[in-house]
Amino acid sequence: MEYPFYKIDQVQWAMLVSDVAEQFDRAAIARGNELYTQRRVDRLAMPAPRQLEAVVEDDGEHRVQFDLDFFAVSSCSCGSAAGCAHMLAALLEYARVQQRSPQALIHAGEASQAKPAPKRAPQRAIRTDAPPAKHGPARSELQMRAARAGAMSAAEWHELFALCVSPLSDRTRNLQYAQDALTAIAGMRPEPALPPARKQLYELHSYLFLLAQLTAQAQGTFIGYSTRSAAEEVGEAVVRFFQQELPLADEPECRPLLMETLAYVRERMLAEPKSGSYFWGAYDRLWTHWLVPHANGQDLYREELDRLQEASERLGAALSRYPWLLARAKLHFRLAQDREALSCMEELASGFAIREEDLLALLERLLELGQPERLCEWLTAASPLLDARNKELIRRYSGYWDAAVRQLPEAEPGMWDALAGLLPHAAEIYGEKLLAYGKWRHWMDYRLSTGSEPLEHDAAVLATIEKQEPRLLLPYYHQAVERAILLKNKEGYAAAAKLLGRLEKLYAGMNDTLGWDRFMASFAKRHSRLRALQEELRKGEWIE
Repeated sequence: MEYPFYKIDQVQWAMLVSDVAEQFDRAAIARGNELYTQRRVDRLAMPAPRQLEAVVEDDGEHRVQFDLDFFAVSSCSCGSAAGCAHMLAALLEYARVQQRSPQALIHAGEASQAKPAPKRAPQRAIRTDAPPAKHGPARSELQMRAARAGAMSAAEWHELFALCVSPLSDRTRNLQYAQDALTAIAGMRPEPALPPARKQLYELHSYLFLLAQLTAQAQGTFIGYSTRSAAEEVGEAVVRFFQQELPLADEPECRPLLMETLAYVRERMLAEPKSGSYFWGAYDRLWTHWLVPHANGQDLYREELDRLQEASERLGAALSRYPWLLARAKLHFRLAQDREALSCMEELASGFAIREEDLLALLERLLELGQPERLCEWLTAASPLLDARNKELIRRYSGYWDAAVRQLPEAEPGMWDALAGLLPHAAEIYGEKLLAYGKWRHWMDYRLSTGSEPLEHDAAVLATIEKQEPRLLLPYYHQAVERAILLKNKEGYAAAAKLLGRLEKLYAGMNDTLGWDRFMASFAKRHSRLRALQEELRKGEWIE
């Protein structure tokens, strides 16, 4: 797949130069420049505007992934804990593609390493009236704490993160704050380096901490635009953490940390204000990618249902009910307790507009599991929950019916009942499916009952029926001709003449010229007083 290369502006370029200066040491810069010069960077791509991927050849293939807004989440398959040569080589190639100077990145890194004090990052959308930063703990104290990170709990990690970002406490919560906070946290690297699973959890918690910082100031249904934008960016970065498998089998001692992570995300998700649902993505993917693969039986799901119920009783009116109901629905779903799961979804629909992906994800999972009977039950029950005005949602929903019917043909009547229940909003999709399934007579009856006109359809649509069941179209055209004449104006008569032309071809295709002649003789006689219509008939050479 080929990806576009999204252009960066001057501010984004300045951010990249600053990040390179902060993240790469001299050895990585030197080796990275060597790899770049030797053209070892391959398959450079941008799957999204601020995401970068590449493969670097260096004693094997090394896959590099960047989040250009949040460098701390970037990684290389070589396993280096810091910015490595492969990452630097990929960035140099990226600079070349962006028609920027790769040497500017090299010089920025070298200059930073040469100075005794760290280089100050260029300002990025910082308020000019921002108060000065507070002084935090001494760097040596922070480094001593970070050195013990391998033995800390997640709660202790958050205490460390809070100390790291304390000098930024008076800053506006925006994208600049997020970037600087992550830089401050990343600057306190645990020594010795954490093993892979613990490292993943440590870095994930740095983002969860930041997300909590950004959303803590939300009041009621309001959160400022700059804060919301930053929270959305960080939330998306959190979700991307779960794309990489957690090697829990190699580090079973990390399981308590994983469960502490679940407890933290759950608590934040259930206490979120209505202004956003920033922690749901982390909660959902934590289950899907990291917990479910390591679940031993169904006890974990039942325990989580108990935890959710306890949280509901404790939080009371402060409970965020949408993620609470959705979380319960998914847990019951995983336990194959479909009645309870559907009950949660029905309660959800009674108070909220269900997000499209939240319902379709369950249908997709049933399709993956190859359970057509269960899928049909869910499709039938889900029909009343859908917003029929959302055509794209209904089209995707009907696609799951197609998949279910292919595996279970006897379920087809249920499909028609479910789709009929979505009328009239789903009329277009319902009509398309009748044609796709060869339900010519039903399609014809449906069109006649709705008063639609033959001229509303593409000729190719009616041509299909003309080949299969041409006589079904006769009443459709006859009624349309009479309705056009009832308009008693020039446009109506012209439309009637056009329909008569199609009708004549239809009779000819059925080899029924006698039937056409009889119809025209009767038709011309009945409307002989309509002079304008008679003129249209003469143009078509149907009368003299």
